[in-house]
Amino acid sequence: MPVMLSGWLIGVGALIALLGLVIGLFGGVLNPIDLIVLLLLLGIAATVFLPSRVPDVPHLRLAILVTLLIAFGMALDRIGLGGAGVGELLFFFGAAAAGIGAIIVELGRDQPLGGPQT
Repeated sequence: MPVMLSGWLIGVGALIALLGLVIGLFGGVLNPIDLIVLLLLLGIAATVFLPSRVPDVPHLRLAILVTLLIAFGMALDRIGLGGAGVGELLFFFGAAAAGIGAIIVELGRDQPLGGPQT
């Protein structure tokens, strides 16, 4: 399990965004880009919660950041077009939380959970 704030934000945010995409898949036309983002978000959640089972990927932090920012852009586009349902809102909030977690890592402001370490 993650011990850092960003790990929880990225992992749980990716799962919430994943849930929003799955709900959105049943509501309309099947979009292949949605399926690709769905698989990428599943992979991101796996790297956070099951790191020992995932092979080493070069530049993993950059790949996670780019994927989450693209997912957040897709979610903003869907919210901005109007008619947003539950799936789009979950996708937006999950992608936002995961993107914030990835940005925290890149800025070097990540902190362990559980208070100060003595």
